[in-house]
Amino acid sequence: MCTIVSVLAVNNGAWAQEPPAVDAAQRSVQMQEEFQELSGAAEKSQFLLSTDDGKGITFADILRDPDNIVLNFRWAKAQMAQGNIRGASATLERILILDPDLAPVRLYYAIVLYRLDSLDIAKAQFEKLRALPISPDVAAQIDQYLDAIEKRRQRIKQTLSVSFGVHYDTNRNSAPSNDERMVLGSLLPITNTEDRHQSDIGYMGAAHYDITYDLGYQAGHDIFAGVTGYYDDQVRLDNLDVGTASFEVGGHWRSPYLTITPTLIQTAAELNNEKFLTSRGVRLRADWKVRPDTTLWGQTSYFDERYGATPDSSALPLRSGQRYQGKTGVTYAWDNQNRTTFGVTLARKEAARSYYTYRSVGAELSHTLLRAAHR
Repeated sequence: MCTIVSVLAVNNGAWAQEPPAVDAAQRSVQMQEEFQELSGAAEKSQFLLSTDDGKGITFADILRDPDNIVLNFRWAKAQMAQGNIRGASATLERILILDPDLAPVRLYYAIVLYRLDSLDIAKAQFEKLRALPISPDVAAQIDQYLDAIEKRRQRIKQTLSVSFGVHYDTNRNSAPSNDERMVLGSLLPITNTEDRHQSDIGYMGAAHYDITYDLGYQAGHDIFAGVTGYYDDQVRLDNLDVGTASFEVGGHWRSPYLTITPTLIQTAAELNNEKFLTSRGVRLRADWKVRPDTTLWGQTSYFDERYGATPDSSALPLRSGQRYQGKTGVTYAWDNQNRTTFGVTLARKEAARSYYTYRSVGAELSHTLLRAAHR
């Protein structure tokens, strides 16, 4: 009986000491697994950052291998390069469902959300990244985005721009180069020296102030107002001094694919410090994003133009009347740096005198190239 008790006591002592040893072993194994996971995540992150932009990848490739993280990340890069921001957002979100610990993917995802104006979700993603052990450069970039989000969440935004310039014209008064003028069907020499072509230097300045108020809708509807002033002072030809002031007020109605912008505009202009034009009108513009890289746009406007007589031209009031204009075109984004716009313009002016009435047709083709600044 004594022997049995002693054995049991020994065994009970052994059992009492066993759990701490087992816990230590488990903690050691767990730490090794976590270290391997962290190392694997770091290696995976470095590998993802070094991948190309996926130009040769199609959606069919994704369908064949939907769980391939590297393939999906390259596809998201390609979508962003094509301007398909919403598509890239869905792709990056799918990657994070598969592996939520990939910091580069989460960073790309936060930037895409920022560009889509999903500021609350983007801020949450940036703050998650900011809490991770990241490099100082990435941390600084995240801080810039967080600051930008706070600024964009302000409902009132204001902008003031001022510019100055100097220009030189060899024929500022637009006189005939041969110093002859058609009078009653006959060419006669211009005898008045002031009417011959003259060169001059001009100093010009412009200022623009605008204010925008966010109406608080998720779609981003807003109203805006702006004031623009311009003055061009000639050194010698004071009768060609030009000054303008314009005021506009309008708004943006936005949906995922359509933006409508109505605007009321009033402009006053003076020539040689004499008021010679007052224009009031309305403009309506619509932008329809038919594809991520293609936008169709159209614009129509109406202006009532009233000219006043000046000492240099008493016939200006005969130009008064209504001006109608319509524009339509397409804008194609080749990538984030290249954009091409083609448009056609039709205009008609109905003046007080028929010989100042006209119709016009115009076309424009422009290309915009954005170059990133390298530090």
